[in-house]
Amino acid sequence: MNLHRSAQIFLTLLALAALPGCAGFLDLYRNDRCFVPDDRYAYAREQFIQTGSLDLVQLRMEELQWQRCERNEVLYRLQKEFEVLPEALPGAPQPPAPPADFLR
Repeated sequence: MNLHRSAQIFLTLLALAALPGCAGFLDLYRNDRCFVPDDRYAYAREQFIQTGSLDLVQLRMEELQWQRCERNEVLYRLQKEFEVLPEALPGAPQPPAPPADFLR
């Protein structure tokens, strides 16, 4: 019985010691997604329709210095809205090259 009680105490202490590490891990992803105003999403959506590429949309958002959480939210919403991406379709034509000034 005494051994059982010692094991319980040990496991409780072990769990308490692990909690700060878990909290730090969760902090990494706390700002993973956030609210994106409709006009910003509409801009990113239009860029996706024009280029057909989430990668190019992401590059443009990075260039415009959007927050990481905004970029993640926009990419998530675009994936949900369009469900199957053009590059995922077998035999789908490649999207047209973006205009030369797209990344400027």
